[in-house]
Amino acid sequence: MLKSITLENYKSFGKRQTVPFEAITVVVGPNNSGKSNLLRLPIFLRDVMTSNGLSVIEKHGGVRSLFHRPDFASGDLKIDLVLSGGSYESVTRRASGLPSRNVSERFLDADGSLLREAVATDDSQEFSPFGLLSLSGSGILDASLVRAGLATLRSASFVKLDLDALRLDSPVVPQPTLGEDGSGLAAVLGLWRGADPDRGAALDAFLSSCIPEIKSVLVRPSPDHGKQRLLVKQVDGEEFEPSELSDGVLVFIALAMHVIAAGDDALVLIEEPEHGIHPRRLGQLVDLLRRAHHERGCQFVIATHSPALLDHFRDEPEAIVMLRRGENGTEVRQFSEVPTLVEALRQHDAGPGEMLVNGFFNEPY
Repeated sequence: MLKSITLENYKSFGKRQTVPFEAITVVVGPNNSGKSNLLRLPIFLRDVMTSNGLSVIEKHGGVRSLFHRPDFASGDLKIDLVLSGGSYESVTRRASGLPSRNVSERFLDADGSLLREAVATDDSQEFSPFGLLSLSGSGILDASLVRAGLATLRSASFVKLDLDALRLDSPVVPQPTLGEDGSGLAAVLGLWRGADPDRGAALDAFLSSCIPEIKSVLVRPSPDHGKQRLLVKQVDGEEFEPSELSDGVLVFIALAMHVIAAGDDALVLIEEPEHGIHPRRLGQLVDLLRRAHHERGCQFVIATHSPALLDHFRDEPEAIVMLRRGENGTEVRQFSEVPTLVEALRQHDAGPGEMLVNGFFNEPY
């Protein structure tokens, strides 16, 4: 499980900031405050673990985009992760005003003992950060590093749904996966119906409990050869294709599938799940996330602008993390660490969502 991330000179994060994480963490903040940068970091490190570091950097925006501009303090890019099984620390130096080379990486066990360390000694201008993560080439790391908590990174998945992708038919492939945009729904559901019926049954049970008119979600061959199509069957027998479903129902199905698909101890990062979903459905989604954590150890980080979603964490203010942009980049505070907010929550009937709307989060902290 991810306990915290500390960042310095990484994208929007200039001055050193630490982000704490709970079983479910809700990240809020204005546009351009750094929410997406934070959610994408575990995915970036996951990709580094399983691919060539330089190609991954290009995939995630290129070398220049990694460093905060302008530099803060030394200008070194620092990333520290604290995980349930240990920690990972990386420092990457910017030389002569340009990204240069990795300075050091360290893995520490849960008791603080050093598992492995790498220090750059050459003067090459080639930028190869995170070499220790990708040192195996194959992405298969030795047991000591996995024990240090890297399994959390390897399991990370990012969800940012796109309605056009959700409505596409899915190609028939041997090992289908859910895309971060929601593509592949029909193919994955087809796999569940054949090889993993418990997941398919869990999806039907959850959807019918939340939307009583839905009986089940089906998969049929698409008119396009080699593709499958998702359909929703109602209790009255009517079947509806994705093009006929409301945006909210389609998004709700996709989010539920991402949660049900998550394996044991998986880290799932969800960006703005609220689009088109009724506030009550958001509460039911949160309940599903909580069950996934209690039953399978899954961890979720949600970036949101939804007051309704935020209100479902009124009794868990430690789960709310606030970001905003300051003079030295993204600033981070945990709701429960701001006495004025905790006191306002205690004194007023309003939940954290209404406090967000009414400007409480804009007060100095």
